[in-house]
Amino acid sequence: MSNVIKLQGFKFFRDQNNNVYIDCTDGRLRTYEAGSPDIENLIELANRNDRFIKIYSQKELDEVIRHNVLYAKLNGKVRVVGKRYLRIKNEIIVNQVDRVLKINKDSICEVDLKRKKYRFVESTERLPLPKISKEATVEDFLLLKKFLHLSDEDDWLIVVVLMVYLILGYSEFPILGIFGDAESGKTWISSRLQKFLDPSTFGVVAQINDREHLASTIASSYIVFTDNADSLTRKMQDSLCMTSTGGTFTRTKKYKDKEVLALNLSAPIVMNGIVNPVTRDDLLSRMVLLKIQPLVKKRSRTGMAAKFDENFVQMYSGFLRLVQESIIELPNVKYTKSEYRMVDFCKVGIAVERVLGFEKRAFLKAYSRNQERGLYELLEESEITSPLLQLISGGDIEMTYGRLLKELDLDSIKSPKSLSQALSKLRKAFLNIHSIQIEERGHTRSGNMVGIFRRR
Repeated sequence: MSNVIKLQGFKFFRDQNNNVYIDCTDGRLRTYEAGSPDIENLIELANRNDRFIKIYSQKELDEVIRHNVLYAKLNGKVRVVGKRYLRIKNEIIVNQVDRVLKINKDSICEVDLKRKKYRFVESTERLPLPKISKEATVEDFLLLKKFLHLSDEDDWLIVVVLMVYLILGYSEFPILGIFGDAESGKTWISSRLQKFLDPSTFGVVAQINDREHLASTIASSYIVFTDNADSLTRKMQDSLCMTSTGGTFTRTKKYKDKEVLALNLSAPIVMNGIVNPVTRDDLLSRMVLLKIQPLVKKRSRTGMAAKFDENFVQMYSGFLRLVQESIIELPNVKYTKSEYRMVDFCKVGIAVERVLGFEKRAFLKAYSRNQERGLYELLEESEITSPLLQLISGGDIEMTYGRLLKELDLDSIKSPKSLSQALSKLRKAFLNIHSIQIEERGHTRSGNMVGIFRRR
């Protein structure tokens, strides 16, 4: 097709899913999907700058793109990354917007993407991360502790481990919940973590109330930071479970009955609020919870932000050193069986614990106490807890749900089925906190049976 005008200074390529992208390196790394309106704007801008042969008509423009899309599909494939971080074997690639860093056990250095088989997709919402200081050490990162005013050493260790873990490119993500009284600095902590891990023009967004809104926010951010999470529906709690362990949200395209739009629902989530809105133990098992105490001395937010920014480059550089040393230590961690859902998170925790010089098993003890905190809150908020503990103090229980409902005399639960569902949500909490086992005992003529007894 010799009569087709070819783009100069731009490279067309396809990703692992056969989507075609256009790569432009003009001092910044920019990658656009061929079917998006961004590429037409890019071509129009390049026309004005004489970056390639003039294109005068829409028909010619369509022909150029069609030809090059076909060419890209017939040629070599690259991996297109829409997120902030990419893990390739034992290397972590960090998209800093205006540069790309590579972290491995030997060094932290900039990457020339022209020689690599991956590209980061351009995002207008993503803000750049700072250029690192080569002289920084892990101790420089520890300055962050005084800016976060966390309650204790357990919370500090868990936050540091989570920060390192989110950079290392695992596929499962613990959800961070930051809860405390008004004016305790919850949003401040969220915004500082965001600046370290995934700075964005979005900032800390308002509470997300539906699955489609969550999916579209995930598409524009590596980590979603939400504010004032005061209530979560059952469907949203299910969606958050999916973001933690991976999932996809699908719906039909508008006006297209047979075309399905698939949106990724896998991403780290950081939420804050006054009280924890989570009521399901399967979601709690995926969370780490911070209980923030009210500030004794109120400080100027502007002044604190100025001091934070003054030390940010050194802290961030020290943080990447911590990531590097954790990568070195991870092969030495022998931890394959766990009572917790997030095994890789526990392994990273042990590595970080060693790098920072904490005592042996400090992270696992802190994580265990953190998991119990969520279960305690679940039991405290349930009207079942107090009457059930009083009832079982007289000995083990085996009866129908209907009879148990009469014995407990609850206000909000009016049917045996509702009681069964409520107890199923509290089963793990009663077992871990009070060593009380709740078991289904089959069906009789009188109704479904339940057994409740203390484990000895």
